[in-house]
Amino acid sequence: MIRYEKMTITTSALGAGTATTSAPIIGEIIEVCAPGTVWSSTADFALVRDADYGGTILSLTDAQVPWQHFPRAQLVTSGTAAITNSYDRFASDDYLTLTVAGAGSVATDSVYVIYDDLS
Repeated sequence: MIRYEKMTITTSALGAGTATTSAPIIGEIIEVCAPGTVWSSTADFALVRDADYGGTILSLTDAQVPWQHFPRAQLVTSGTAAITNSYDRFASDDYLTLTVAGAGSVATDSVYVIYDDLS
């Protein structure tokens, strides 16, 4: 079943903030989007899984809102060699943390994580 998690962040005077999902996301990440318009074009975003010490799902630099991304993981062989042009959705069974930096000044906006719930 397709679900979404709304991650609302209020940035500090330095344009930085963090939000964590309200529950673990158990499934595959389909899309991450920021439909708002309040953060500056110099904002950096990082969406990571918590338990595997920063397993990065999405990392954006100077991202102009609104934006929409469909993050994918590159597939590898059993010997950890990358398979050319082979990608799949990120799997998750963990809380996700979104960090924003350089977003201007104090502002509140949301980022949505759309995922295929496999729980």
